[in-house]
Amino acid sequence: MAVDAAATGAGLVGLLGAWHRRPVPAAVGSGVAMLLLLGYWELMARYYEMHWPGRK
Repeated sequence: MAVDAAATGAGLVGLLGAWHRRPVPAAVGSGVAMLLLLGYWELMARYYEMHWPGRK
């Protein structure tokens, strides 16, 4: 949950950077948000694999 919240915060930084036409904060916020979301999806995939009923 914390990774997802951090990704949301980074996305907001990117959005505000884009709104104020600041390319560096927009790019950094968007990039960090993407990396954190990929990490979150990785965690969810591992959780699914561990808890899937048909797992061997």
